[in-house]
Amino acid sequence: MQIPSFSNIGRLSKKVVCRILALVLSASCIDISAQSVIAALSKTPSVQFPSGFFHPTLFVVVTAIASLILIALSTKWQSLRRHPLSLYLSAGVAMVGLSAMWTTGMPELSMCLYIAFSFGCAFMNFYWIELLASVTAFELMVIIVGNTVATILVTLITDYLSFYEYFGILSLALGFLCLKYADDTVTSTPPKHSENASTIDTSTVARTITGLCLVGLVAGTTQSIALIEDPSCSLYSVAPSAIALVIVVAIIVNAPDVRLSTALKIISSLTAGALLLLLMPGATPLSSYFLSQIAFSVLSSIASYALALVVKSRTYHTLKAVGTTYAMLSFSSLILLVLVGLGVDITSSHFVIALSFIFICAAIWLMGDRGIDTLINPFRPIGANESPASGAFKKKAELVAQRSKLTPREADVFYLAVVGRSCPFIAEKLVLSENTIRSYLQKVYSKCGVHSRQELISLVEETSE
Repeated sequence: MQIPSFSNIGRLSKKVVCRILALVLSASCIDISAQSVIAALSKTPSVQFPSGFFHPTLFVVVTAIASLILIALSTKWQSLRRHPLSLYLSAGVAMVGLSAMWTTGMPELSMCLYIAFSFGCAFMNFYWIELLASVTAFELMVIIVGNTVATILVTLITDYLSFYEYFGILSLALGFLCLKYADDTVTSTPPKHSENASTIDTSTVARTITGLCLVGLVAGTTQSIALIEDPSCSLYSVAPSAIALVIVVAIIVNAPDVRLSTALKIISSLTAGALLLLLMPGATPLSSYFLSQIAFSVLSSIASYALALVVKSRTYHTLKAVGTTYAMLSFSSLILLVLVGLGVDITSSHFVIALSFIFICAAIWLMGDRGIDTLINPFRPIGANESPASGAFKKKAELVAQRSKLTPREADVFYLAVVGRSCPFIAEKLVLSENTIRSYLQKVYSKCGVHSRQELISLVEETSE
Protein backbone atom coordinates (compact mmCIF):
# COMPACT_ATOMS: atom_id res chain seq x y z
CA MET A 1 0.00 0.00 0.00
CA GLN A 2 1.42 3.37 -1.02
CA ILE A 3 1.76 5.82 1.83
CA PRO A 4 2.28 9.55 1.25
CA SER A 5 5.03 11.47 2.97
CA PHE A 6 4.59 13.54 6.11
CA SER A 7 4.80 16.68 3.94
CA ASN A 8 1.05 16.29 3.39
CA ILE A 9 0.30 17.09 7.04
CA GLY A 10 0.28 20.82 6.32
CA ARG A 11 -2.51 20.33 3.78
CA LEU A 12 -4.91 18.72 6.24
CA SER A 13 -8.04 20.61 7.25
CA LYS A 14 -8.62 21.68 10.85
CA LYS A 15 -11.38 19.09 11.20
CA VAL A 16 -9.11 16.26 10.04
CA VAL A 17 -6.30 17.38 12.38
CA CYS A 18 -8.75 17.43 15.30
CA ARG A 19 -9.98 13.94 14.40
CA ILE A 20 -6.42 12.61 14.24
CA LEU A 21 -5.60 14.16 17.63
CA ALA A 22 -8.83 12.77 19.11
CA LEU A 23 -8.02 9.23 17.94
CA VAL A 24 -4.42 9.43 19.18
CA LEU A 25 -5.53 10.91 22.51
CA SER A 26 -8.34 8.40 23.03
CA ALA A 27 -6.04 5.37 22.83
CA SER A 28 -3.38 7.11 24.93
CA CYS A 29 -5.86 8.14 27.62
CA ILE A 30 -7.26 4.61 27.89
CA ASP A 31 -3.68 3.38 28.24
CA ILE A 32 -2.88 5.99 30.92
CA SER A 33 -6.00 4.99 32.83
CA ALA A 34 -5.04 1.31 32.68
CA GLN A 35 -1.47 2.04 33.78
CA SER A 36 -2.76 4.21 36.64
CA VAL A 37 -5.05 1.46 37.94
CA ILE A 38 -2.30 -1.14 37.64
CA ALA A 39 0.17 1.12 39.47
CA ALA A 40 -2.33 1.87 42.25
CA LEU A 41 -3.16 -1.82 42.79
CA SER A 42 0.49 -2.87 42.61
CA LYS A 43 1.41 -0.25 45.23
CA THR A 44 -0.90 -1.87 47.78
CA PRO A 45 -1.11 -5.52 46.65
CA SER A 46 -4.14 -7.27 48.07
CA VAL A 47 -4.06 -10.41 45.92
CA GLN A 48 -1.29 -12.99 45.79
CA PHE A 49 -0.71 -13.91 42.12
CA PRO A 50 1.02 -17.15 41.10
CA SER A 51 4.63 -16.93 39.88
CA GLY A 52 4.83 -15.16 36.54
CA PHE A 53 1.51 -13.36 36.95
CA PHE A 54 0.99 -9.69 37.67
CA HIS A 55 -1.81 -7.14 37.29
CA PRO A 56 -0.74 -6.33 33.69
CA THR A 57 -0.83 -10.05 32.85
CA LEU A 58 -4.40 -10.31 34.12
CA PHE A 59 -5.33 -7.26 32.03
CA VAL A 60 -4.05 -9.06 28.92
CA VAL A 61 -5.88 -12.26 29.90
CA VAL A 62 -9.15 -10.31 30.16
CA THR A 63 -8.45 -8.73 26.75
CA ALA A 64 -8.02 -12.21 25.28
CA ILE A 65 -11.36 -13.32 26.77
CA ALA A 66 -13.03 -10.12 25.53
CA SER A 67 -11.66 -10.88 22.05
CA LEU A 68 -13.31 -14.30 22.10
CA ILE A 69 -16.59 -12.67 23.22
CA LEU A 70 -16.30 -10.21 20.31
CA ILE A 71 -15.83 -13.09 17.87
CA ALA A 72 -18.97 -14.70 19.31
CA LEU A 73 -20.86 -11.40 18.93
CA SER A 74 -19.89 -11.31 15.25
CA THR A 75 -22.58 -13.91 14.55
CA LYS A 76 -25.24 -11.33 15.50
CA TRP A 77 -23.62 -7.92 15.01
CA GLN A 78 -21.90 -6.42 11.98
CA SER A 79 -20.11 -3.65 13.86
CA LEU A 80 -19.88 -2.03 17.31
CA ARG A 81 -20.38 1.38 15.70
CA ARG A 82 -23.79 0.27 14.48
CA HIS A 83 -24.70 -0.03 18.17
CA PRO A 84 -23.61 3.32 19.71
CA LEU A 85 -24.81 2.16 23.12
CA SER A 86 -21.86 -0.25 23.17
CA LEU A 87 -19.44 2.66 23.59
CA TYR A 88 -21.40 4.11 26.52
CA LEU A 89 -21.71 0.66 28.09
CA SER A 90 -17.98 -0.07 27.73
CA ALA A 91 -17.01 3.30 29.22
CA GLY A 92 -19.54 2.86 32.03
CA VAL A 93 -18.23 -0.58 32.97
CA ALA A 94 -14.64 0.71 32.91
CA MET A 95 -15.59 3.71 35.05
CA VAL A 96 -17.25 1.46 37.64
CA GLY A 97 -14.17 -0.77 37.55
CA LEU A 98 -12.01 2.18 38.61
CA SER A 99 -13.45 1.65 42.09
CA ALA A 100 -10.94 -1.19 42.42
CA MET A 101 -8.37 1.42 43.52
CA TRP A 102 -10.46 2.27 46.60
CA THR A 103 -11.42 -1.29 47.60
CA THR A 104 -7.99 -2.87 48.10
CA GLY A 105 -9.05 -3.72 51.66
CA MET A 106 -11.55 -6.19 50.14
CA PRO A 107 -9.40 -8.31 47.79
CA GLU A 108 -12.23 -10.25 46.13
CA LEU A 109 -14.28 -7.14 45.35
CA SER A 110 -11.21 -5.23 44.19
CA MET A 111 -10.27 -8.04 41.82
CA CYS A 112 -13.80 -8.26 40.36
CA LEU A 113 -13.84 -4.50 39.79
CA TYR A 114 -10.40 -4.65 38.15
CA ILE A 115 -11.61 -7.37 35.79
CA ALA A 116 -14.67 -5.24 34.94
CA PHE A 117 -12.37 -2.28 34.27
CA SER A 118 -10.23 -4.44 31.97
CA PHE A 119 -13.28 -5.60 30.01
CA GLY A 120 -14.47 -2.00 29.58
CA CYS A 121 -11.07 -0.86 28.32
CA ALA A 122 -10.85 -3.81 25.92
CA PHE A 123 -14.17 -2.96 24.24
CA MET A 124 -13.25 0.74 24.09
CA ASN A 125 -10.10 -0.32 22.22
CA PHE A 126 -12.19 -2.45 19.86
CA TYR A 127 -14.33 0.60 19.13
CA TRP A 128 -11.17 2.62 18.50
CA ILE A 129 -9.97 0.14 15.89
CA GLU A 130 -13.29 0.39 14.05
CA LEU A 131 -12.90 4.17 13.92
CA LEU A 132 -9.42 3.75 12.41
CA ALA A 133 -11.01 1.82 9.56
CA SER A 134 -13.12 4.88 8.71
CA VAL A 135 -10.29 7.37 8.11
CA THR A 136 -8.09 7.80 5.04
CA ALA A 137 -4.87 5.85 4.60
CA PHE A 138 -2.77 8.93 5.34
CA GLU A 139 -4.71 9.72 8.52
CA LEU A 140 -4.30 6.09 9.56
CA MET A 141 -0.53 6.28 9.09
CA VAL A 142 -0.29 9.46 11.19
CA ILE A 143 -2.51 7.97 13.92
CA ILE A 144 -0.50 4.74 14.21
CA VAL A 145 2.81 6.63 14.36
CA GLY A 146 1.31 9.15 16.79
CA ASN A 147 -0.04 6.36 18.97
CA THR A 148 3.39 4.71 19.08
CA VAL A 149 4.92 8.03 20.20
CA ALA A 150 2.13 8.43 22.76
CA THR A 151 2.91 4.97 24.18
CA ILE A 152 6.41 6.17 25.05
CA LEU A 153 5.02 9.33 26.65
CA VAL A 154 2.45 7.29 28.61
CA THR A 155 5.24 5.14 30.05
CA LEU A 156 7.17 8.23 31.10
CA ILE A 157 4.08 9.90 32.58
CA THR A 158 2.96 6.91 34.65
CA ASP A 159 6.49 6.42 36.00
CA TYR A 160 6.21 9.78 37.75
CA LEU A 161 2.57 9.71 38.80
CA SER A 162 1.68 9.90 42.47
CA PHE A 163 -2.07 10.53 42.39
CA TYR A 164 -3.01 7.43 40.40
CA GLU A 165 -6.69 7.56 41.31
CA TYR A 166 -7.31 11.03 39.87
CA PHE A 167 -5.30 10.37 36.71
CA GLY A 168 -7.19 7.11 36.20
CA ILE A 169 -10.58 8.83 36.32
CA LEU A 170 -9.64 11.92 34.30
CA SER A 171 -7.80 10.02 31.57
CA LEU A 172 -10.60 7.48 31.12
CA ALA A 173 -13.21 10.26 30.90
CA LEU A 174 -11.07 12.14 28.36
CA GLY A 175 -10.53 8.95 26.37
CA PHE A 176 -14.29 8.41 26.16
CA LEU A 177 -14.91 12.02 25.07
CA CYS A 178 -12.23 11.76 22.38
CA LEU A 179 -13.73 8.52 21.07
CA LYS A 180 -17.17 10.12 20.97
CA TYR A 181 -15.84 13.19 19.15
CA ALA A 182 -14.01 11.05 16.59
CA ASP A 183 -17.12 8.91 16.09
CA ASP A 184 -19.23 12.02 15.45
CA THR A 185 -16.74 13.54 12.97
CA VAL A 186 -16.07 10.41 10.93
CA THR A 187 -18.31 10.72 7.89
CA SER A 188 -18.14 7.19 6.51
CA THR A 189 -20.58 4.54 7.63
CA PRO A 190 -19.36 1.55 9.65
CA PRO A 191 -17.92 -1.12 7.33
CA LYS A 192 -20.45 -3.72 6.28
CA HIS A 193 -19.23 -7.15 5.36
CA SER A 194 -20.14 -8.52 1.95
CA GLU A 195 -20.82 -12.23 1.89
CA ASN A 196 -19.20 -12.66 -1.53
CA ALA A 197 -16.50 -10.08 -1.00
CA SER A 198 -13.33 -12.12 -0.76
CA THR A 199 -12.02 -14.95 -2.88
CA ILE A 200 -8.84 -15.34 -0.83
CA ASP A 201 -7.95 -18.93 0.00
CA THR A 202 -9.22 -19.70 3.51
CA SER A 203 -6.17 -21.90 4.12
CA THR A 204 -3.97 -18.81 3.63
CA VAL A 205 -5.93 -16.97 6.31
CA ALA A 206 -5.77 -19.97 8.66
CA ARG A 207 -2.00 -20.42 8.16
CA THR A 208 -1.31 -16.73 8.67
CA ILE A 209 -3.43 -16.35 11.81
CA THR A 210 -1.97 -19.53 13.33
CA GLY A 211 1.56 -18.40 12.58
CA LEU A 212 0.95 -14.92 13.97
CA CYS A 213 -0.55 -16.42 17.14
CA LEU A 214 2.57 -18.53 17.63
CA VAL A 215 4.91 -15.58 17.02
CA GLY A 216 2.88 -13.46 19.45
CA LEU A 217 2.91 -16.35 21.95
CA VAL A 218 6.69 -16.67 21.81
CA ALA A 219 7.39 -12.92 21.99
CA GLY A 220 4.92 -12.41 24.85
CA THR A 221 6.08 -15.45 26.82
CA THR A 222 9.74 -14.48 26.39
CA GLN A 223 8.90 -11.11 27.97
CA SER A 224 7.16 -12.85 30.87
CA ILE A 225 10.11 -15.18 31.49
CA ALA A 226 12.52 -12.24 31.57
CA LEU A 227 10.24 -10.39 34.01
CA ILE A 228 10.02 -13.42 36.31
CA GLU A 229 13.82 -13.70 36.41
CA ASP A 230 14.26 -9.96 36.94
CA PRO A 231 11.11 -7.90 37.75
CA SER A 232 13.12 -4.67 37.42
CA CYS A 233 13.18 -5.17 33.63
CA SER A 234 9.84 -3.36 33.41
CA LEU A 235 11.60 -0.15 34.47
CA TYR A 236 13.44 -0.08 31.15
CA SER A 237 10.53 -0.19 28.70
CA VAL A 238 10.96 3.32 27.23
CA ALA A 239 14.08 2.56 25.17
CA PRO A 240 12.58 -0.56 23.48
CA SER A 241 9.42 1.43 22.69
CA ALA A 242 11.51 4.20 21.11
CA ILE A 243 13.36 1.69 18.92
CA ALA A 244 10.04 0.07 17.99
CA LEU A 245 8.79 3.51 16.92
CA VAL A 246 11.70 3.90 14.50
CA ILE A 247 11.03 0.45 13.02
CA VAL A 248 7.29 1.08 12.66
CA VAL A 249 7.88 4.43 10.94
CA ALA A 250 10.42 2.82 8.59
CA ILE A 251 7.95 0.07 7.66
CA ILE A 252 4.75 2.05 7.10
CA VAL A 253 6.13 5.42 5.98
CA ASN A 254 9.25 4.85 3.90
CA ALA A 255 8.19 1.62 2.20
CA PRO A 256 6.27 2.15 -1.08
CA ASP A 257 4.12 -0.84 -0.22
CA VAL A 258 3.32 -2.06 3.27
CA ARG A 259 4.36 -5.70 3.53
CA LEU A 260 3.34 -7.93 6.41
CA SER A 261 6.10 -10.34 5.43
CA THR A 262 8.75 -7.59 5.80
CA ALA A 263 7.48 -6.73 9.27
CA LEU A 264 7.43 -10.40 10.25
CA LYS A 265 11.05 -10.88 9.24
CA ILE A 266 12.05 -8.06 11.59
CA ILE A 267 9.82 -9.33 14.41
CA SER A 268 11.06 -12.90 13.96
CA SER A 269 14.72 -11.84 14.01
CA LEU A 270 14.24 -9.88 17.24
CA THR A 271 12.32 -12.73 18.89
CA ALA A 272 14.97 -15.27 17.85
CA GLY A 273 17.63 -13.07 19.43
CA ALA A 274 15.61 -12.83 22.66
CA LEU A 275 15.27 -16.62 22.83
CA LEU A 276 18.99 -17.15 22.26
CA LEU A 277 19.81 -14.71 25.06
CA LEU A 278 17.52 -16.65 27.41
CA LEU A 279 19.47 -19.83 26.66
CA MET A 280 22.90 -18.21 27.06
CA PRO A 281 24.15 -18.70 30.64
CA GLY A 282 26.01 -15.38 30.83
CA ALA A 283 23.27 -13.17 29.38
CA THR A 284 21.12 -10.99 31.62
CA PRO A 285 17.29 -11.18 31.54
CA LEU A 286 17.24 -7.46 30.68
CA SER A 287 18.83 -8.04 27.27
CA SER A 288 16.23 -10.70 26.42
CA TYR A 289 13.42 -8.47 27.69
CA PHE A 290 14.76 -5.59 25.61
CA LEU A 291 14.59 -7.51 22.31
CA SER A 292 11.26 -9.22 23.05
CA GLN A 293 9.72 -5.87 24.06
CA ILE A 294 10.79 -4.32 20.74
CA ALA A 295 9.42 -7.33 18.84
CA PHE A 296 6.06 -7.27 20.60
CA SER A 297 5.72 -3.47 20.29
CA VAL A 298 6.34 -3.67 16.54
CA LEU A 299 3.93 -6.60 16.26
CA SER A 300 1.20 -4.67 18.11
CA SER A 301 1.58 -1.51 16.00
CA ILE A 302 1.76 -3.32 12.67
CA ALA A 303 -1.14 -5.59 13.65
CA SER A 304 -3.32 -2.56 14.48
CA TYR A 305 -2.35 -0.91 11.19
CA ALA A 306 -2.98 -4.04 9.13
CA LEU A 307 -6.25 -4.71 10.98
CA ALA A 308 -7.57 -1.24 10.11
CA LEU A 309 -6.69 -1.85 6.45
CA VAL A 310 -8.39 -5.25 6.52
CA VAL A 311 -11.58 -3.76 7.99
CA LYS A 312 -11.46 -0.91 5.44
CA SER A 313 -11.41 -3.46 2.61
CA ARG A 314 -14.77 -4.84 3.83
CA THR A 315 -13.69 -8.32 2.77
CA TYR A 316 -13.87 -9.80 6.26
CA HIS A 317 -16.46 -9.54 9.01
CA THR A 318 -15.50 -6.48 11.08
CA LEU A 319 -16.00 -7.86 14.59
CA LYS A 320 -14.48 -11.22 13.68
CA ALA A 321 -11.38 -9.51 12.24
CA VAL A 322 -10.98 -7.24 15.28
CA GLY A 323 -11.57 -10.08 17.75
CA THR A 324 -9.17 -12.43 15.98
CA THR A 325 -6.38 -9.83 15.88
CA TYR A 326 -6.67 -8.94 19.56
CA ALA A 327 -6.91 -12.63 20.46
CA MET A 328 -3.70 -13.18 18.50
CA LEU A 329 -1.92 -10.39 20.38
CA SER A 330 -3.11 -11.58 23.81
CA PHE A 331 -2.94 -15.32 23.08
CA SER A 332 0.27 -15.75 25.07
CA SER A 333 -1.40 -14.70 28.34
CA LEU A 334 -4.02 -17.46 28.13
CA ILE A 335 -1.38 -20.09 27.38
CA LEU A 336 0.75 -18.75 30.22
CA LEU A 337 -2.24 -18.96 32.57
CA VAL A 338 -2.84 -22.60 31.64
CA LEU A 339 0.85 -23.52 32.01
CA VAL A 340 1.15 -21.82 35.40
CA GLY A 341 -2.05 -23.57 36.49
CA LEU A 342 -0.53 -26.91 35.48
CA GLY A 343 2.58 -26.16 37.51
CA VAL A 344 4.96 -25.87 34.54
CA ASP A 345 8.21 -24.02 35.28
CA ILE A 346 8.32 -21.63 32.33
CA THR A 347 11.77 -20.33 33.31
CA SER A 348 13.43 -23.73 32.82
CA SER A 349 15.79 -24.26 29.88
CA HIS A 350 13.65 -27.18 28.65
CA PHE A 351 10.63 -24.91 28.32
CA VAL A 352 12.66 -22.24 26.51
CA ILE A 353 13.99 -24.88 24.09
CA ALA A 354 10.42 -26.05 23.42
CA LEU A 355 9.41 -22.44 22.90
CA SER A 356 12.28 -22.01 20.44
CA PHE A 357 11.12 -25.07 18.47
CA ILE A 358 7.58 -23.66 18.26
CA PHE A 359 8.96 -20.34 17.09
CA ILE A 360 11.16 -21.91 14.40
CA CYS A 361 8.17 -23.84 13.02
CA ALA A 362 6.00 -20.71 13.01
CA ALA A 363 8.72 -18.60 11.37
CA ILE A 364 9.36 -21.15 8.61
CA TRP A 365 5.62 -21.45 8.07
CA LEU A 366 5.07 -17.72 7.75
CA MET A 367 8.22 -16.86 5.80
CA GLY A 368 7.34 -19.41 3.13
CA ASP A 369 3.80 -18.08 2.75
CA ARG A 370 3.85 -15.49 -0.05
CA GLY A 371 0.09 -15.14 0.28
CA ILE A 372 0.34 -13.43 3.65
CA ASP A 373 0.30 -9.94 2.09
CA THR A 374 -3.06 -10.67 0.47
CA LEU A 375 -4.66 -10.26 3.89
CA ILE A 376 -4.39 -6.50 3.38
CA ASN A 377 -5.14 -6.46 -0.35
CA PRO A 378 -7.10 -9.62 -1.18
CA PHE A 379 -8.64 -10.33 -4.57
CA ARG A 380 -11.98 -8.63 -4.14
CA PRO A 381 -14.87 -8.77 -6.64
CA ILE A 382 -17.21 -5.84 -6.04
CA GLY A 383 -20.41 -7.76 -6.50
CA ALA A 384 -22.34 -10.13 -8.70
CA ASN A 385 -23.03 -7.42 -11.28
CA GLU A 386 -19.62 -5.74 -10.98
CA SER A 387 -16.99 -8.42 -11.53
CA PRO A 388 -13.50 -6.92 -11.75
CA ALA A 389 -12.83 -8.96 -14.85
CA SER A 390 -15.77 -7.62 -16.85
CA GLY A 391 -18.91 -5.53 -16.70
CA ALA A 392 -19.58 -2.28 -14.91
CA PHE A 393 -16.50 -2.36 -12.68
CA LYS A 394 -14.18 -2.88 -15.66
CA LYS A 395 -15.77 0.05 -17.52
CA LYS A 396 -15.34 2.28 -14.48
CA ALA A 397 -11.69 1.24 -14.20
CA GLU A 398 -11.11 2.04 -17.88
CA LEU A 399 -12.69 5.48 -17.40
CA VAL A 400 -10.43 6.24 -14.44
CA ALA A 401 -7.36 5.10 -16.42
CA GLN A 402 -8.32 7.35 -19.36
CA ARG A 403 -9.11 10.39 -17.22
CA SER A 404 -5.87 10.00 -15.28
CA LYS A 405 -3.87 9.64 -18.53
CA LEU A 406 -2.12 6.47 -17.46
CA THR A 407 0.50 4.98 -19.77
CA PRO A 408 -0.18 1.44 -21.10
CA ARG A 409 2.15 -0.13 -18.53
CA GLU A 410 0.72 1.98 -15.70
CA ALA A 411 -2.76 0.93 -16.83
CA ASP A 412 -1.76 -2.75 -16.68
CA VAL A 413 -0.58 -2.31 -13.09
CA PHE A 414 -3.67 -0.22 -12.29
CA TYR A 415 -6.16 -2.85 -13.52
CA LEU A 416 -4.52 -5.57 -11.41
CA ALA A 417 -4.17 -3.31 -8.37
CA VAL A 418 -7.84 -2.29 -8.25
CA VAL A 419 -8.94 -5.92 -8.03
CA GLY A 420 -6.68 -6.38 -5.03
CA ARG A 421 -3.76 -8.27 -6.54
CA SER A 422 -0.60 -8.07 -4.43
CA CYS A 423 2.73 -6.72 -5.68
CA PRO A 424 4.31 -10.20 -5.95
CA PHE A 425 1.37 -11.39 -8.07
CA ILE A 426 1.48 -8.32 -10.36
CA ALA A 427 5.25 -8.69 -10.73
CA GLU A 428 4.91 -12.33 -11.80
CA LYS A 429 1.99 -11.53 -14.09
CA LEU A 430 3.78 -8.68 -15.91
CA VAL A 431 7.26 -10.25 -15.66
CA LEU A 432 8.70 -7.28 -13.77
CA SER A 433 10.47 -6.86 -10.45
CA GLU A 434 8.47 -6.02 -7.33
CA ASN A 435 10.36 -2.74 -6.94
CA THR A 436 9.37 -1.75 -10.48
CA ILE A 437 5.73 -2.56 -9.72
CA ARG A 438 5.85 -0.43 -6.58
CA SER A 439 7.33 2.42 -8.61
CA TYR A 440 4.49 2.14 -11.13
CA LEU A 441 1.94 2.03 -8.31
CA GLN A 442 3.38 5.23 -6.88
CA LYS A 443 2.92 6.93 -10.26
CA VAL A 444 -0.63 5.58 -10.55
CA TYR A 445 -1.54 6.88 -7.09
CA SER A 446 -0.07 10.28 -7.95
CA LYS A 447 -1.93 10.59 -11.26
CA CYS A 448 -5.21 9.39 -9.73
CA GLY A 449 -4.86 11.73 -6.75
CA VAL A 450 -5.08 9.02 -4.08
CA HIS A 451 -2.81 7.81 -1.31
CA SER A 452 -3.54 4.10 -1.05
CA ARG A 453 -4.83 0.96 -2.72
CA GLN A 454 -8.13 1.18 -0.86
CA GLU A 455 -8.67 4.79 -1.96
CA LEU A 456 -7.88 3.73 -5.53
CA ILE A 457 -10.55 1.02 -5.38
CA SER A 458 -13.02 3.47 -3.86
CA LEU A 459 -12.27 5.94 -6.68
CA VAL A 460 -13.20 3.31 -9.26
CA GLU A 461 -16.34 2.27 -7.37
CA GLU A 462 -17.57 5.86 -7.12
CA THR A 463 -16.84 6.75 -10.76
CA SER A 464 -19.96 7.37 -12.84
CA GLU A 465 -19.98 6.00 -16.37
